[in-house]
Amino acid sequence: MTPTIRIGGNYSTHQEYSIDVFGNALSVTVTSDFAIISQWIREVEYNNCGPYYHQPLVVGVGVQWTPPLSYDANPPSNRYYSDQPLRGYDANPPPNRYYSDQPSRSYDANSPPNRYYSDQPPRSYDANPPPSRYYSNELPRSYNANDHQTCGYYEHSSPRDHYADPPQYNYTGNPSRPSYCANPYPGDYISDTERGESNSDPPADTLQLCVGNKCIIIQLGHCDQVPNSLRTFLTDPETTYVGVWNSQDAGKLAISKHQLQIGKLLDVRQYVNDSRGKSMRGCSFEEIVEECMGYPGVRLDPAISMSDWSVYVLDRDQVLQASIDVHVCHLLGVLARLWVV
Repeated sequence: MTPTIRIGGNYSTHQEYSIDVFGNALSVTVTSDFAIISQWIREVEYNNCGPYYHQPLVVGVGVQWTPPLSYDANPPSNRYYSDQPLRGYDANPPPNRYYSDQPSRSYDANSPPNRYYSDQPPRSYDANPPPSRYYSNELPRSYNANDHQTCGYYEHSSPRDHYADPPQYNYTGNPSRPSYCANPYPGDYISDTERGESNSDPPADTLQLCVGNKCIIIQLGHCDQVPNSLRTFLTDPETTYVGVWNSQDAGKLAISKHQLQIGKLLDVRQYVNDSRGKSMRGCSFEEIVEECMGYPGVRLDPAISMSDWSVYVLDRDQVLQASIDVHVCHLLGVLARLWVV
């Protein structure tokens, strides 16, 4: 059965969803609110901890972050950066401004007609060049002496501003640095490095927790502060924390806005076996769910995993995938009795 999601409520402090997964209703809260986070933790501890509960608490844990190259639907005005060549041009360039699809070179705003500048030093010229032929101060990279029998290349220390009319320049290589355009295309990709942010190792944007049929997605990037009860909940030595493919999760939490720490975080792949008793540590999420729980077709979509998790309102696909991820980890942790590891 394919999991389905529906909205349970949309409030100023949080959103509530109900997900039908494996025939059960999973309650999901998405929030960045201090009070809502505290309330969720209190309810979980009240319903699952205490002297009458003999099974230690097993928490499904997931962390999401936005990849370094993120999608900006509203790029800053008058600034466009891209790792690819420009797709077009400025329809209304300022006077004396030269635009092209190749990376920008040196530019003189008040250059006289027929003046051409480049990033390379001036080379030499032929006093009588053929029309539309451009010469430089040194031999071209591939040069045949027979090509210019009547007017060859001559060394000459001419002034920098003596140039013949250059041919139209066609650039077909890959630019060595991002291109620039005064009027960006809305919705284009912007490198975080070009935005002035060092995001080669992006921090966690969201933290997902699941116990039983209750799940919370905490939007860390939008939290002004997090309650101490969350810090305590994440570092309780009596609690077992379970995720999947989670080797970076603890580090992402540590460099997040609130510098969260978490107790021993287990990767469920290391502790589950298939029907033949063979370890599934190299298997995908989909294979583990089908083999261990009997539900085929439950997978984590890479496109969703690589989407922008820093947005203020997560879309339904993001909420659905993040919730199923931690819910399955919680169930497998209980099934494998990982509190005894």
